[in-house]
Amino acid sequence: MQILADADRPVIYAGGGVLSARATAELAALAEALEIPVAHSLMGKGVMHEDHSLLLGMSGFWGTPICKDRCRSADVMLAVGTRLAETSSSSWDPRYTFAAPPARVIHIDADLAEIGRNLATELGIVADAKLALGALAEAARGRRHRDRGTLRQDIAKARRAFNAKWDLQWNSDQFPLWPERILSELKKATPEDGFIVTDVGWNKNGVAQQYAITVPGTFITPSGLATMGFGPSAVLGVKCAQPHRAAVALIGDGGFGSNPSVIATAMEAGLNVVWLVMDNAAFGTIAGLEHQHYGTTFGCVFERDGKPYRVDYAAMARACGAHGVMVQSAEALGPALRDAPSRRAGSDGERPDPDAGALEHQRHLPARRVEADLVLRLIITVTYRGRRGASRPLHRSQRAACRTPVTASCREIGSPHWIISATGSSVIRHPDGSGAARDHAFESCLELGSRG
Repeated sequence: MQILADADRPVIYAGGGVLSARATAELAALAEALEIPVAHSLMGKGVMHEDHSLLLGMSGFWGTPICKDRCRSADVMLAVGTRLAETSSSSWDPRYTFAAPPARVIHIDADLAEIGRNLATELGIVADAKLALGALAEAARGRRHRDRGTLRQDIAKARRAFNAKWDLQWNSDQFPLWPERILSELKKATPEDGFIVTDVGWNKNGVAQQYAITVPGTFITPSGLATMGFGPSAVLGVKCAQPHRAAVALIGDGGFGSNPSVIATAMEAGLNVVWLVMDNAAFGTIAGLEHQHYGTTFGCVFERDGKPYRVDYAAMARACGAHGVMVQSAEALGPALRDAPSRRAGSDGERPDPDAGALEHQRHLPARRVEADLVLRLIITVTYRGRRGASRPLHRSQRAACRTPVTASCREIGSPHWIISATGSSVIRHPDGSGAARDHAFESCLELGSRG
């Protein structure tokens, strides 16, 4: 405790273990008692209220500048409930996120194997995060600590400056839409206690970096091996566990294409979920990394005969009893979402139960236009823009990869089983519009298989 109190630039680093232990109150109590800023990993998103004046944000590869700067320059770091994994630690390169040594690391985790595994640790403690943080917070109450000066003001200034970089995109009416505008609409439409479930790619990293999570545990995402295809099915489990709360899956076309049968599962089970499938006709983040390091996008861009290859997930949704709506301007996105509750399966002759829907999106990349659709009983199609670029798609200073927009809301959509996805809005057909249905279907299966 005295080490933390006497430190000049201490940092508390919280991982998903803090959320699992339901120790967010204890974390905040400790941070406030000793006036220590809090950084978090990807899995730790939501450990503190987004507006807390001691919150630095996410660290690592897609982290915020103030977070990485404070972590890199820390003289003492208390890491709790975290593996200090590669992406959150910038591949453990001391030039970017964590420099230990010289920083002194105190690591608390329930798993002995994690202590000291990725960073040199001075003091390791095997303990439940809630019990450990509770004990530390109690010991810190009323204890004198080093003056932190203008710490809170500095954090607020840095966070405002970073957020200001995205103001244009968050409010832009430009079409194709920016992904930040999609996050903006998603935030407006989703209840505060609604669940945001992501897959891998920009959808995960964009939410983690720029989307405000104010209720602990409402951000569900795959870390670790970052399994593509997690999002489409995980949202079903979330809805089963919390049937009275909104559940929205924000996922890419690669992830949704690897597991599209979830549409039928949701219909069968009567689950009121939303899939927002963001389409760029590519494994976009991988394409960006490959392009940055090797100058190619081999195997990562979906093309046929030199043109973007797009799967019509909206048609797939309709096969399950879904509707489709094409949004052709930025201004039309919000009204389309607000109108969603009034649209019910059966309005165009389909069976009325159960409800489902799909949202379509289009994407614009340099030298190629990519469309997207969303699967629901309502299918809303939106065009959005993006760049094929570098491995850090969220930073303007680098070549941004996969800017993907998508949005919808369980509260505003209302009706059961909404599948909102973003993929190719063109139906599967031969380039010349001819050919046997059997060949047509076989080719589409081959393309879907290559995505998985």
